[in-house]
Amino acid sequence: MSGEDMNIIAYRLNQSPKPIHVAGATLGQKHIELLRKRIQNGADEIVIVDFSGIESATASYLKATIVWLIQSARLALTNGVNHGAPHGPHDPIPLSIYPVVAGLGADVREELDAVLPGYRLTCLETLKRSERRIQTAVIHGPLDHALQDTLRALTECGSGTASSLHKRFPDRKISITGWNNRLADLHMLRLAMRRKEGRQWLYEPVAAEVKNGRES
Repeated sequence: MSGEDMNIIAYRLNQSPKPIHVAGATLGQKHIELLRKRIQNGADEIVIVDFSGIESATASYLKATIVWLIQSARLALTNGVNHGAPHGPHDPIPLSIYPVVAGLGADVREELDAVLPGYRLTCLETLKRSERRIQTAVIHGPLDHALQDTLRALTECGSGTASSLHKRFPDRKISITGWNNRLADLHMLRLAMRRKEGRQWLYEPVAAEVKNGRES
C-alpha cells in the first residue's frame, strides 16, 4: 500500500454533456449502478465520485451515492458485524474502497456539508491529483480535534506506525496505544490507508495534503 501504487477509479455521475439538477434516492441509485458493479470485487481502491456537471443535489441523492459508498467502505472493516445482511438491494454492502468526491459546485458542496454530520461521516474532496495519487484534498464532515491533529501529523510524516509517530511527536504526550487508536479511527473514517509491517500497522494518508473544507 503506497499512495503512489494505489489504483484510482474516477467515475462521473452526470454522463450528460449538459448541467443537471439531481434529486431523489432513485436517481442516485441509477447514477451509481455502473460504478457499483465496477467496484463490487475491488480491493483497497480509491474511488473518486465526480459531481462535475451537477449544479445541485438533494440530501436523498447524496445519501444514495457518496454516503452509500462511505457506509459500504466502513462496513468492509467490520465484515458486517452488528449490521447483519442487507435488507434491500440498495443497503450498504462491504466494499474495500476509499471514497472521495470531486467536481463539487457550491450548492452541492453546501448540501454535502449539511448531510454528512447527520451520519457522522467524513469525506475527502480532491483538489489536485495525479494518475495514481491524490495530492491535495479538503475534508468535509465532522472530525474531532484529536483526529485532526493525528491526520496533520500523519500527512507531515507521509506515513507512520503508532510507534514511529510516538517517537516523532513526543510533545503530543500521547501513548503508543493512544496513537494506535487514533490511527485506527482515521482508517475507519477512510482518511488513511494501512498495511501490516511486521507486527504493526503502517498508515498513510489517502491524500498527501489535507485541508479543512470549512477553510477552503
